[in-house]
Amino acid sequence: MVCVTARRAGFGSKLAWLARPDQPLVLIGRDDEDAQEAAALAAAVGLRDDASYLAGGMTSWREERQPVERVARIDLPGLHARYEADAVQILDVRERSEWDAGHIPGSTFKPWHDIDRLPDGLDPAQPVAVLCASGERAATGASLVQRYGGEQVVHVVDGGVPEWGALGHPLVRARLPACGRDVAGHHHAHRDR
Repeated sequence: MVCVTARRAGFGSKLAWLARPDQPLVLIGRDDEDAQEAAALAAAVGLRDDASYLAGGMTSWREERQPVERVARIDLPGLHARYEADAVQILDVRERSEWDAGHIPGSTFKPWHDIDRLPDGLDPAQPVAVLCASGERAATGASLVQRYGGEQVVHVVDGGVPEWGALGHPLVRARLPACGRDVAGHHHAHRDR
């Protein structure tokens, strides 16, 4: 199971990245109406075959006391506390340009749409906090990390790397090789010898 919210812009694009056109889909919403809206969005990106939905959605599933697997959630202050205690691995699932503009020191980089196994360098038995710029792509990334063996996956909600930096926490910015500007737009002098 992969979490992709249909309530935000980009649902169809995310789904198209993750699902093959010939892959059977079961869409799960809060209720039938949510799932039917998701099915229409899936069809709009060419995922028409074998799409079905869970009747009654998660509301009925929970009412019937069926098992539910969850991904834990954490906010930025909670992440910072774990980071300072060296008690969490951090996976940044944004795009390369965002990563280069600033990322948390020691974090691992893998865009959410490229996660097809547990990213290199992550220990599946240790906590993995997944974040992006706002929390939306992190939801998808966290569910993929859990799918591929992460045992203690945490979804960072209500903010991401830009807010981390705005709070005064450390960020690493990539620099261009040779001379010119770093990706944050700061000019760096180059001396020829």
